[in-house]
Amino acid sequence: MDQFDLQLPHLTIACKAWGDKRLPPILALHGWLDNANSFEPIAPYLLDNFYLIAIDLPGHGLSSHIAEGFHYHFIDGIFTIVQIIDALGNEKIHLLGHSLGACLASLVAGVIPEKILSLALIEALGPFSSPDYTCQTQLVQYVQKALRDNNKDAKPYPSMALAAEARAKRGHLSLNEARILCERGVDNKDGIFYWRHDRRLIYPTALRMTEGQILSCLTAITAKSCLIWADNGFNFDKKEIQPRLDAVKNLIVYEVEGGHHVHMEKPDTVAQCLAEFYKVL
Repeated sequence: MDQFDLQLPHLTIACKAWGDKRLPPILALHGWLDNANSFEPIAPYLLDNFYLIAIDLPGHGLSSHIAEGFHYHFIDGIFTIVQIIDALGNEKIHLLGHSLGACLASLVAGVIPEKILSLALIEALGPFSSPDYTCQTQLVQYVQKALRDNNKDAKPYPSMALAAEARAKRGHLSLNEARILCERGVDNKDGIFYWRHDRRLIYPTALRMTEGQILSCLTAITAKSCLIWADNGFNFDKKEIQPRLDAVKNLIVYEVEGGHHVHMEKPDTVAQCLAEFYKVL
């Protein structure tokens, strides 16, 4: 296991990597309020064939927060991932994403298809969307929350165990999985523990993409792709998801038992799906 930083023009991105650098690289993108340790349980299953690089997204884990006065927009996340891929220096790369990371990966794969060797998604295919007529309402809600009611003080916890318990209760994951995230996501300041993530990540999305905008990106994906759904994961709108499934060419869908963090809960099951998928590349 190796740890290193990538310097972007505006951010420092912390990375955690497993395996032999000479093997084909997988860039792994974690979910909202998670961090690179999200992929620690599944890493051993991939090491024979890949060099796995998991990053902390901006504002998460050990990566830097964006500057004060700026905002976490989903669209900006797409551009940041492109910059990260360029900074890694690989001509082409495999993408693996969970939840928010899968939302980002699926659109990045359509924006720079020439750079993507394969696309593996866990529990998401594109981000949540909203119709165009809701634009004003979304912006009003964001202004009221992010600009007027911006209490960003992190909550203190007297122990790492209590910080993990709080994350487990709110984050669709078990206590054991929360502890794994704690190792990289919690600061110890004089015996008091704080989650490192930027409190601005808690704000509502400023402006969601429309469904048509998302589909325009998904239809541009050329890499072979797979999507892993968990039967006890997020309850996505099937009517909305089906056109997305139809939009992605060469898409294999796996349905497995487990919760939203199935790659941490049942890494062997997810690894089996990925092994089957990577064989057909």
